[in-house]
Amino acid sequence: MKTTMMPKTTSNPESLKGALAKHQRHLFDEPKNVRRLVHGLVAACIVLVLLDGVVHRHLDHPWESLFGFYAFYGFTACVVLVLLAKEMRKLVMRAEDTYRPADGRHRARHGHGHGEDDD
Repeated sequence: MKTTMMPKTTSNPESLKGALAKHQRHLFDEPKNVRRLVHGLVAACIVLVLLDGVVHRHLDHPWESLFGFYAFYGFTACVVLVLLAKEMRKLVMRAEDTYRPADGRHRARHGHGHGEDDD
């Protein structure tokens, strides 16, 4: 399996363009494709909210009968998850040099790093 390395960033815009031209373009590298995806997702959300008034549901609680309840509930749950993840990141984040040896040297990656002489 061939892996493609990202080009090193440079301050020269012309050499950067050349390096990016060599890099394989992907579907979402084009802004118009990202806009199409966002517009499609917004359209799907609008259709689903509108279907909320048409589709018959078997309700367990009275608040489930409110128009757009599940859309509001899902959006609120996603926002809460993102906010919790941001706070959890503060708890579990480690320093940049956590896994670097104390002498500051970088080990060369040969094999899996299980040998005696990996330096």
